[in-house]
Amino acid sequence: MKAAKIPYLLNIAFFILALFLSFASKVDSKTWDWFPDTKDYLNQSKISVYSSEFYFTHSHPGFYPRPFTVPLFYKLTGSNPKRIVWMQKFMHCLATFILVYSLLLMFKTRVARYISILPIYFLMSWWNIFGWTTQVLSESLILSFLFLWIGTFLIFFIKRKPWFLAIHIFTTILFSFTRDSWPYVLIFFYLIILIIAWIWDKPIVKSTLIMLFLSIAVYFIQGKSSEIGQRTELPVINNILVRILSNHKQFDWFVIKGMPMGGILKQRFTNNSWKVYGLYVDPEYKPFRGWAAEKGKGLYTRFLLTHPRYTLLLDESPDNIKRIYSVNVGYVTPLNGYSIYAEKRFPFFSTFSLVVCVFLLLLVFIWKRKVEIILPIAFTLLFIFNTFLLYNADSMEVARHLFITMILIQFLCIWMVSLLIDRTIQDLYLIEGKTIIRIGGA
Repeated sequence: MKAAKIPYLLNIAFFILALFLSFASKVDSKTWDWFPDTKDYLNQSKISVYSSEFYFTHSHPGFYPRPFTVPLFYKLTGSNPKRIVWMQKFMHCLATFILVYSLLLMFKTRVARYISILPIYFLMSWWNIFGWTTQVLSESLILSFLFLWIGTFLIFFIKRKPWFLAIHIFTTILFSFTRDSWPYVLIFFYLIILIIAWIWDKPIVKSTLIMLFLSIAVYFIQGKSSEIGQRTELPVINNILVRILSNHKQFDWFVIKGMPMGGILKQRFTNNSWKVYGLYVDPEYKPFRGWAAEKGKGLYTRFLLTHPRYTLLLDESPDNIKRIYSVNVGYVTPLNGYSIYAEKRFPFFSTFSLVVCVFLLLLVFIWKRKVEIILPIAFTLLFIFNTFLLYNADSMEVARHLFITMILIQFLCIWMVSLLIDRTIQDLYLIEGKTIIRIGGA
């Protein structure tokens, strides 16, 4: 057996082990009963996939449709909650396997390949990640498809074959329809990659343009789906009542621009934003909800563009900002299974660690001018953008929406440290006149 193949075999072994340990963990089948989101996903999953209503679902009182990927995968399990949990555990392990495989292809030295395997699998066993697989909610598949999207992109970037581009396109489409905000993230990402490719890697420009145009198309399709399903109505309402209402100047700005029922909202919801859930169905607030559905998104977008302090979170209190770094939120099942070991170690890296890693990689990139070195930095910029996007998109449950922040900090730091070690060893080998492993093989 060639020594270069051993890391790939280890990846297979860890995948099988992770799958076994995941299925062995306990699940309380009653934990998801009280989640209204669960009922929405299950109800949507029962609509025929041959009907346009599955993809462009209309809302009605008590039912708020979502993008189709999560309902689609729930449908594959027969909309059975217990099978959904099993499916989510499998997707979680598959995403980990693909992600590790992509990093193994990227690293040129055996040492870096070996040291990157265990930390990624260990990270993925963290309850902040793995715990979501036990819930019939979208967070588990969102995370799995996020890592599948990253992994398939890296594989295509290294292999440069049409077949791998096709796999990445398929993954991107499914990933983009796990959450309404992802099309914005995809457009931002492929714009970054296009700039990088145009300056340092011309051969990949064409493929990047394909992905950029695909992302733009998905953005418009997603927008139409959101409009039909009235998925933009609730976030606008939440932002107005939870975040805008407490600032008189900002609230008056919306009233001047035509927002109805301003006086009533200020009187009833100041310091009582938790009552917003009742507003969703109370017929008294129909004029406000109608405005939010028809004009709210456009006006709120205009507000974000003209109020940079609000958009950049400069007016937010330290306690509110801390929600960006939340971990283990929204669980009703206690920590169990093999996650107990990772729980004692994560989060291991801090934001400062990420800044240091980015700085060191920038120095290496300036010296080496190798595009793969700058990729983790591109993903860092992407996830910073995603943080501001999600925080501004919906002021309710910020901690739950942004629990991925600390996860991504851990992943990016592991990637960057492994890459720095890989390049350091490579340089030492070159200095000594030895042969190193090429990307993608022995």
